[in-house]
Amino acid sequence: MQRTRAKQHHYVPKFYIERFADLGGKVWVFDKSTGKVFAASPVKLARERGFYEAPALGVEVDQSAMESMLSDLEWEASRIIARWVHAIWERPPGAMIVEDGDRDIMATYVATQALRTSEQRNLLKQGLNQAVEDTDLQGFHVAMLSDEFMRDAATAISDFIWILARNDSGSPFYTSDHPVVLRGHNHRCLHLFQFPQPGSELLFPLSSTLMFYAYERTYWEKVARFNGSISPVRFTPELVQSDNQAQVGHSRRFLFCDRDAFDFARSFCAEHPIVRDPNRSRFERH
Repeated sequence: MQRTRAKQHHYVPKFYIERFADLGGKVWVFDKSTGKVFAASPVKLARERGFYEAPALGVEVDQSAMESMLSDLEWEASRIIARWVHAIWERPPGAMIVEDGDRDIMATYVATQALRTSEQRNLLKQGLNQAVEDTDLQGFHVAMLSDEFMRDAATAISDFIWILARNDSGSPFYTSDHPVVLRGHNHRCLHLFQFPQPGSELLFPLSSTLMFYAYERTYWEKVARFNGSISPVRFTPELVQSDNQAQVGHSRRFLFCDRDAFDFARSFCAEHPIVRDPNRSRFERH
């Protein structure tokens, strides 16, 4: 039977957003642009009509191929994340949690998630100095998801030091419409084109109580003994805020949480109003 072609394509997977839902199955959303908060079903979030179609590549290209490929990858990643979410509360700090078979799948999933979003397409457009038609940009973006650039990023992430951290502070992690945060050791933003660099780190919230960290080995060698294990660090609300700040600053427009806990997001946007603009400049031009 032929698979029905989806009209709405999620650039952040539904299964992932569901991990930030409340007991009623709704996700709380903060719109940085307007300051409004609302609750929505995960299926309605982080999606655009025909986002992974690439008509500029020609009629001979299967327009549903990318969505199908991403769905297969999401299914594999969802099983690993579900196991991690369960194990993080069953095992003590320092316990090994990443299995040998996890790395290739999750490195590909994380690299793909970093590249596949609406924010990343906007970064591409700005990086090309706006000198590209939207249909050509869409085709270029879709093609990148299956080319050597993405595979190189996955290889780099696979070789990083991986640490999973559980958050029992009572303050939830945010996620967003661009959830994989890449930054230098000085916490300055890195774009995927600049990644990796010595000292690079990656943050990716997997639920309101679980954070995935990945660290470039040469700079972060002191934490190598925790590679693949549960972090011994006990989260405080202040530490949660520090990671949530990354989501507020790096996201395009929308933040997601399992409750209306956006006071920090509001205050950060008030102090840094530039982050409220989804079309703000992402590059320093000289």
